Amino acid sequence: MINFLKNRTILVVIIIGLLVVVAGILLEAFQNSTFSSRMKVSDVEINNIAKSPVEKNDEGDFVFEREDDFEIAYIKQDNVFFIEINSPEFDSARIKAENSFLKQLGINKEDACKLNVKLYTPSYVNEELSAFEYGLSFCNN
Repeated sequence: MINFLKNRTILVVIIIGLLVVVAGILLEAFQNSTFSSRMKVSDVEINNIAKSPVEKNDEGDFVFEREDDFEIAYIKQDNVFFIEINSPEFDSARIKAENSFLKQLGINKEDACKLNVKLYTPSYVNEELSAFEYGLSFCNN
C-alpha cells in the first residue's frame, strides 16, 4: 500500500510539472500573438502593432503606420523597424515619424533606443540624404 501511494504521488508531481511547462509555453505564445495587447521586441514591451497592420506579407512583416510623408514597418525575421521618410522636408517629417513611432509602440525614448530602428529616405525623395541610413534622432547611434 505504501508503494502504491508513493508511486501515485510521484505520478501526480510529474503531471503537475508537465502542466506548468505547457502553461508556460502557451503563455509565451499568447503574449506575442495578435490577441494580446502587448508584445516583446528585443526585450522591450511594446503595443501589439501586429493587431491591425496597414499591410502585411506572408513572412509576418508589416507596415503599421503610413502617412503622406512617412511609413513605418516591422521586419519580423530581422527584428528591425524601418522608418521611411517620403517628404523633401526631411527634418520635420523625421520628427513627426519618430513621434508617431513612440506613440504607436507605446514606449518612451529610452526604450525606443534599445530597438533596432533604421530611418532612411529614398533617392527619388532626396538623392543627397538617401546615401545615408539614420537611427532615431534622440538616440546615441
